[in-house]
Amino acid sequence: MNEKAKRYRDFLQQIISSKWLEASMYEGKKMLLIGDGISMGERMNLLGALEQAFANHADQIDKVHLFDPMQMDSQGRLDEAEFPSNVQYDIIFVLDGFEKAGNPCAAAEKIDATLETGGVIVLLGRMAGDDALPDVYLYHDGWRYTPDDLSNLFQGYEVIQKIATRSPFLAACMLRKTGMRTLRETYEQLGEPQLLHKQTGKRVLPSEATALGYFHDGRELDDMGIRCHTDKCTLGNGYLDKYEMFLRPFRKKAFNFLELGVFKGGSTQLWDEYFPNAQVYGVDISPDCKRFAGGDIHIITADLSETTALQSLRSIQPSIIIDDTSHFWSHQIKAICELYSCLPSGGIYIMEDLQTSLNTYMLPGYDDYPMDAYTFCERVARVVAGRCPCPSDTSLAVKISEIGMMTETVTILTGSCIFIKK
Repeated sequence: MNEKAKRYRDFLQQIISSKWLEASMYEGKKMLLIGDGISMGERMNLLGALEQAFANHADQIDKVHLFDPMQMDSQGRLDEAEFPSNVQYDIIFVLDGFEKAGNPCAAAEKIDATLETGGVIVLLGRMAGDDALPDVYLYHDGWRYTPDDLSNLFQGYEVIQKIATRSPFLAACMLRKTGMRTLRETYEQLGEPQLLHKQTGKRVLPSEATALGYFHDGRELDDMGIRCHTDKCTLGNGYLDKYEMFLRPFRKKAFNFLELGVFKGGSTQLWDEYFPNAQVYGVDISPDCKRFAGGDIHIITADLSETTALQSLRSIQPSIIIDDTSHFWSHQIKAICELYSCLPSGGIYIMEDLQTSLNTYMLPGYDDYPMDAYTFCERVARVVAGRCPCPSDTSLAVKISEIGMMTETVTILTGSCIFIKK
């Protein structure tokens, strides 16, 4: 277990101990557990662990799984999740979700609406400064919290306990619902609390945050990605809100789309929905991925480490290619070298998950080639910018020069690189 995962687990153990949580709060009560979309470089079934801890004590335990690309019954953002209907709970745990909520106040209102008067909520939130312990999924969080921020979200509640880790990582707050007035009524009277917006580093009103940042309008594709459980969305790697600017011109066109890598089928379903007139081709080494075929979705079984397998895909004549396969350096470089020239003028090639080239301390084992994939993209960009061939200091110089001379635009985005062909 890595350092961040261990610290999260230990912090949670501290909170559910008898020093923090009294048995009267949960014994024979109705309990709701929310979260488990946590990534600390490894997935932790914290909701399952909590359920097991309280299984012989609470009268009823329900769970709401937030976004997890590996779990198809999980939901999206906390403020958009569906809670069990017609149930009022005595105690609610929120393990995570406030970090990636579109509007944390709206999330708090949902929790308030399903909590009995006199009921208790336990909230966990990540603090500013926790990025010293790196995790790629946390880079796309929207909010950071102090214990006071968590309690301020629930204005009018009684504060039972507040705590934070010594070094900035996690904050927690335990509150009791005391009045009959809804949280919405409280916000209308007192106003929303200002919270720390991670992207800008400023304290802002949650209702104003949706207009912040250059890509704030790129929500349609990202919202589809959340529904389709692809980790390309902002609850995962955070690609889709940037991609939309490049892919929107193809929205209604009839063309062939090719993605290398199918995995759980989430992104294949996404592309079929976003491009209703396209033929979507997905390629994966696993024959099990054939189950995602149907309609305009075509699944090909192939080992893309083999040159002949890549060359056979040229006959698809795609206008867009996305490489989301193994992320080994050799595979990423081989794929673009074999497939890029088959794109038409204006065609798009996207190489994903370049963090395997750069974050080798987090993601070891992908360095199977003398040149990493990011450096390859960088060399192509130099050819495009300089309008001159790549220096012959690498065996890939000729291919880098060919691709660069065919390219109109190279754009480095969060974790990926986009090439647009002349």
